[in-house]
Amino acid sequence: MLTNSFQSWQFIRQLMGDHLEMSVSRIEELIRTEERLSYDIITDDALQLAGSMLLASYDDPAYTAYDKSRAINNLIAAIRIKVEGHNNIVSANYLLPEGIQYTISNTRYLRPEERIFKVIEQYALDKEGSSVIMSFTDEAVYANYLIIARQIRERANQTLRNIGVVYLLIDMRQITELYRRSNGYGLIIEDSAGHILFSFMDELKTNLSIEELTAIDWDRRFPRSSGEFFAVAVLDSEHTQYRYRVISPITAVYNQYSRSILFVILLYSIVVLGMLFAAMLSTRSVTGQLMKLVKYIQTIPKNNGRIDSIDITMLKTHPITGIDISEVIALKNAYDEMLIRINTLMNHAYNQLIIIKNAEISALQAQFNPHFLYNTLNSVYWAANTAGYEDIIPIIRSLSILMREAIDGKNHVVPLEKELEILSHYINIQKQRYADRFELELNVETDYLNSAVPKFTLQPLLENAFTHGVENMLEPCRILVSVYDEDEVLVCEVCNTGSIIDEEILLKLSQNTVKPKGNGVGLANIDFRIKSLFGSQYGITLKNDLQKGVIVRAELKRTIISEYLKQNPEL
Repeated sequence: MLTNSFQSWQFIRQLMGDHLEMSVSRIEELIRTEERLSYDIITDDALQLAGSMLLASYDDPAYTAYDKSRAINNLIAAIRIKVEGHNNIVSANYLLPEGIQYTISNTRYLRPEERIFKVIEQYALDKEGSSVIMSFTDEAVYANYLIIARQIRERANQTLRNIGVVYLLIDMRQITELYRRSNGYGLIIEDSAGHILFSFMDELKTNLSIEELTAIDWDRRFPRSSGEFFAVAVLDSEHTQYRYRVISPITAVYNQYSRSILFVILLYSIVVLGMLFAAMLSTRSVTGQLMKLVKYIQTIPKNNGRIDSIDITMLKTHPITGIDISEVIALKNAYDEMLIRINTLMNHAYNQLIIIKNAEISALQAQFNPHFLYNTLNSVYWAANTAGYEDIIPIIRSLSILMREAIDGKNHVVPLEKELEILSHYINIQKQRYADRFELELNVETDYLNSAVPKFTLQPLLENAFTHGVENMLEPCRILVSVYDEDEVLVCEVCNTGSIIDEEILLKLSQNTVKPKGNGVGLANIDFRIKSLFGSQYGITLKNDLQKGVIVRAELKRTIISEYLKQNPEL
């Protein structure tokens, strides 16, 4: 029995302690709110401006009594604006430096007499701008009011001169009323020395004196009055240094928390049942809509069940109705997009198959035509050689060699030395055509002759110089062909003097939107081949240079031909 009583006592202590801690935190927060308000008042810009004007009226004889009165009115107006809406503040009071008091009524007019506000003023001046929290419990008029006071000091030019004192009368009965009435508790607030500051026992029916109640600590037995046992809980505040003492009948504690527990159980049961009901409805709704989606999928027209014959145009004529769940709608849309994508890929694959077939036919035709032309050129060469036409023999020979290299499908990558040999035959033909209209200079070091180069890389670069340089100039065009190393990149560069390429044409060349003249492969083809063989970081670039003219660069991976062919035996 003793053990049960002790456990009950511990339970009551726990319940009241937890509840008291939450309630005191709320009360303390309301006090801190009004304390922060007092700081906002003394630092308000309008109040500081009016205060500086008031001090100037003391110092400067040019200021009249009207100026001083206007400054005081502005001070009072600034305080009134700040306290409006704070219903826990009964009134705000302002003390001039000379001790004259002005009262700003908020919820009621309460004007402390001189002996009261003189004490408040002295405490506030001693704190030099910090807050002072006071109470006058011995005065019946002020028994329920907490006083928060601060000195107002001038901030302008950091003078910190005294502008006066503002103090707020806080209605503690109103601050604690909600807590007391909702729980039926009595509340006593003491200072750190144990003196009773506020006593609110209206809701508590007991004939125990306040002295008897305040003498009870946690370890003593419950006092009994009018057949009722009372429990007392105590909590000390770190901010105000107050001690809060709550007195409540034990039956009220049990009843209150029994109601709370029943309410929580009831609320929890309602929530659980509601969640189960909502889950059941949601499941039925989702299942029903998924079944509609399955039927929708089954109605999509197919030819013998083959997916490659889906008529995509029928999707628009087979709408799905009765679906409003976003996830199911998204699933339906994803299914439609999948069908459209499959149809697009099939059409693309079919078109690619046609292109491949046409390319195979064209390749067979192309294989016959170059061989026929090469054999014809050989016949012309020997006929010219027999007839003694010395002027055209070099041209025919060079053209035959170029044709032979062009139709050779085995060697896609050759040594730079071989590429320069091919280039020399192209140059021979252009010399016969343009004679002295161009000057050509080759600048190639022997160290690079065994470097791997895609066949017919230099010839299109040089052809570009003839097309956009030589053919557009009346005076001789200077062409420089250079091959050099640049950070492990083999650069094949062709520069030609003359008019620079128009920026619009240069942009089209860079974007591969200009078709080559005649049957040439063009720079776009060379750029594609380089990227295919060496990687996307390599390729063709074009630019205009004020000193050199037009510059076309082919950037290749620096590697010798034997290593490249070893790594790429298929080439």
